[in-house]
Parts: sequence; structure tokens; C-alpha cells
Amino acid sequence: MKKLSYLFCLFILLSAFTCDDEALEGDFVSDNANSDTELIGQWSTLTFEADISTSTEFAGQSFETEILVEGENFDYIVTFSETGYTTNGSYDLTSTTSINGEASLPLTDSYSNVSGQGTYTIQGNTMLIDGSFFEVDGMDVQGGEQSANYSISADGQILTITQDEEIIDNSNGASVISHVISTSTYQKI
Repeated sequence: MKKLSYLFCLFILLSAFTCDDEALEGDFVSDNANSDTELIGQWSTLTFEADISTSTEFAGQSFETEILVEGENFDYIVTFSETGYTTNGSYDLTSTTSINGEASLPLTDSYSNVSGQGTYTIQGNTMLIDGSFFEVDGMDVQGGEQSANYSISADGQILTITQDEEIIDNSNGASVISHVISTSTYQKI
């Protein structure tokens, strides 16, 4: 049952996965309009971190799951056009899962030759994303539209995307409430 819960949580992670960036030191531009020309171009991934907390009720059982994910060894590029983006490259993701307070050992998965695409729109400092920036566990998840806050450093060199989202799913006999907090940072190439 632990494996089922882990896989279910990984599915939730994949369907809610979005790159998010946390502000680094320095001044950041915060007056974005409906489009941001500074965003257009290639960005090299620097960091990715996610904390996913999930409460699940399924077949009369309850699960409290926490998944901590950290990316490393990035050779991964996100390229933004005016309304879309593409991804290409490789990275490692290390995840640690805790189910009902029982922690697992960290698990590292390597992803190579990853490529993807999606669309986005800008509303102020919010990026509405249709698609996903990362592939997890061999699946490229198109989780539907998601929102994330973003900022670009004053010198235009660092992009930070952050997501803090609650996802409620009551389907297939399961009730799942997930809280996703993630941050990713990129450097302009």
C-alpha cells in the first residue's frame, strides 16, 4: 500500500508540477504587463525545489504524504517565445517521501534527452502556464493551466518562478488535497 501511495503522490506531483522561482539577492522587476519581452529567449536552469503535502482518502484508508524534491546536475534549457516555451536537456531529481510520518530514503532519478513544450500568458507578475517544465518518473505531464508568480532581476539575468497552490481532486473514489510549494531559478543565456 505504501508503494501505491507513493505512486499516487508522484502522480499528483506530476499533474501539479510547475517551475517556480524564488527571488535571489538583488533588485527585481515587478511591473510586468500582459507580456514581458525580457522573458523571451533561452534560460539555463539553476535550481528547482518542491514541497508537496498531500492528504488522501482512498478505499477507507487515510494517507498523509510529504514529498520533498530537489533538482541538481542541470543541463536544462527553457526557451520562451512570445506565447510559448520549449524545454530541452537533462537533470537529476532527488525526492524524499514521508507517508504517515514514516520517511523513506532519498531516491534520485536521472532524466536525459528531455524535451517538452507548452504555452503561457502573463497577467501582472503571474504566469499562467499550460504544460509542465519538467518531466518526472518518465512521464511528461500536461497538467492543464497552472499559475505561478515570477520575477526577473533588475539586470535581466535571473528568472525566478514560484508556485504556492492547493489542488483538490475527488475522482476515482479518492479524495486528494495537495499543497504544492515550488521554486525554480534560471539564468539568461
